[in-house]
Amino acid sequence: MEEINIKEYLNNFSKYEPIYFIPNPGNSGDILISCATFQVFNQLKMKYCIVDSDRFDARGKTVFYGGGGNLVPYYDHARKAVQRIHKLAKKTVILPHTISNNDDLLQDLGTNVDIICREPVSFNHVKKIASRAHVMLSSDMAFHLETKNVLSNNGDSLIKAFLCELVFLFKNNYGHMPGLKELNRFLRREIKMFKLFKQNESSILTCFRTQAEKTGMELCTGNIDISLILAYGKFKEQLHESIALWVSNQMLRFINQYNKIATNRLHVAIAAALLGKDVDFYRNSYYKNEAVYRYSLEGKFPNVRWMG
Repeated sequence: MEEINIKEYLNNFSKYEPIYFIPNPGNSGDILISCATFQVFNQLKMKYCIVDSDRFDARGKTVFYGGGGNLVPYYDHARKAVQRIHKLAKKTVILPHTISNNDDLLQDLGTNVDIICREPVSFNHVKKIASRAHVMLSSDMAFHLETKNVLSNNGDSLIKAFLCELVFLFKNNYGHMPGLKELNRFLRREIKMFKLFKQNESSILTCFRTQAEKTGMELCTGNIDISLILAYGKFKEQLHESIALWVSNQMLRFINQYNKIATNRLHVAIAAALLGKDVDFYRNSYYKNEAVYRYSLEGKFPNVRWMG
């Protein structure tokens, strides 16, 4: 298997020629991946432009599609985006992904496509089918998240928390004074967060999937599907770096208040592992969670246990 260091791989791209980045849409876990990706791009001083896959003209350009688990039968956004751009782009890079099925698309990909899988099960599948593309293996981008640069202190009251988060975002990433629409959305989400903080006094967070990939565990008492609750905007709404930082900040703040996490949300487990929490990690409806656990968590994060 061709394992790569993702930062060394990305460092090979020109610092003078921009890359065009299509973030993978989804819930707050997907946004956490994007936040980590932006951090890595910035660390490497890469020039990048965020684009909409539906309207973007990819001809002659270097295009990155964000990491995640979108190239599986449950979803079609990544499939449609890659189908649209791969023959036009000078270079197409699919950042660390879980990939199953999609054999027709994989067979159609040419030598101008690099596919990075985030676990060996996907790698072996893609390597067998995508005979012309360059197939590699590297951990999920979220493992590169600098949590200290995402977390901020928040106050013990709604007003203090709101002001603290607003100052944090403005200093870190907004680059402009938020307008009334942004402030209204910001306040509504902070109110939701504040209610969640007060809702559960337990030291254990129970967080199981309630939509696609669910397994029945979501029916347990006190389940809080924080990845879905903190999803941002419409499914295909344009994601910006400031939004990725803010949503990731909320997600980490929420997880950080618990001592133990029981979840089958992959990025709740990854975020909790990075924060040093005690994690019971359960399966989702197909191989993804176990494959990522075996490749990137087992033996590296002793506080995370595979529960099957």
